[in-house]
Amino acid sequence: MRMRRISAKRRKDLYSLSSLLFHLLVFIVLLISLGTDSNDDNTAKNKAESAKQDGTKPSGTFFVSIAN
Repeated sequence: MRMRRISAKRRKDLYSLSSLLFHLLVFIVLLISLGTDSNDDNTAKNKAESAKQDGTKPSGTFFVSIAN
């Protein structure tokens, strides 16, 4: 009887640990995939350069790039 309790507890701990590792892995992959879109980087740079030429504030360009 006592062996089953230890076994069930270990199974529960192993499941919790593996679930945590899986969710961490998914979170990291999502962060990487969201941060590597080259089109957004180029668009933000182009907006910043056009803002400098127009004489507008760079902070306004920053908030426009976040909104898009």
